[in-house]
Amino acid sequence: MCSRGVGIERDNLAKVSHRFASPIHASQDHCQHTESLRMVGFCVYGAAECLLGLIEKGAGDAPGSVQMLQKAAALNPNDPDTLFVLGQQLLHTGDRDGAIARWREVVAIKPDHGEALYNLSRQLVKSDPQEAQRFQDRFEALQSQKHIMDRAQTLGNFALSAAAAHDWPQAIAQLKEGLQVCGNCTALALLHKDLGLTYCRSGDLKNGLAELLEAKKLTPQDPDINQAIRFAQSVEK
Repeated sequence: MCSRGVGIERDNLAKVSHRFASPIHASQDHCQHTESLRMVGFCVYGAAECLLGLIEKGAGDAPGSVQMLQKAAALNPNDPDTLFVLGQQLLHTGDRDGAIARWREVVAIKPDHGEALYNLSRQLVKSDPQEAQRFQDRFEALQSQKHIMDRAQTLGNFALSAAAAHDWPQAIAQLKEGLQVCGNCTALALLHKDLGLTYCRSGDLKNGLAELLEAKKLTPQDPDINQAIRFAQSVEK
């Protein structure tokens, strides 16, 4: 497997694995943006009423904010961020039922919206303790998933640093550990891909191809994976 021909061709494989230059990117659901930045970003590309609602919110005018956010929600009824902030403002004006209704819409659109799940679990404690507990369980499960994802991504990033230094054993060991930690987390395909590319770049095309094929099952349209598989198969012949 480690013939001179493989060594000559590794530069081509390195081009395929250009992602080693940057760390694994977390899904946006796992980024800790502030509410205001997230909402202003939406407002720039969405309804002007949304931005006006935030301005009223910042000025302490909860009723005015509710009015503007309701208009924004009517224009874009499937945007969970607008609905979430509308729920907050409704609660501030004393409309608890309205807030709960908006947050229910949020989790219907985006089941992993942690803030809405948390707020529902708190607001329903007295009126419906069982449902409140279900929302609390979903929130805690989401937090656990995020913890697993963060750990898997950290290991993946450490592995990329080791790979950049051509410390293949360390990179492979950390990617394997990342896969164990990940289980079925959303980083699974990327971890298989990076492990496959690392194996190939180290000269182990057999294990590299096996990992790349696993990654292909999860992301069949990834051009880097497909190109790397073709390369590994052509060299093995």
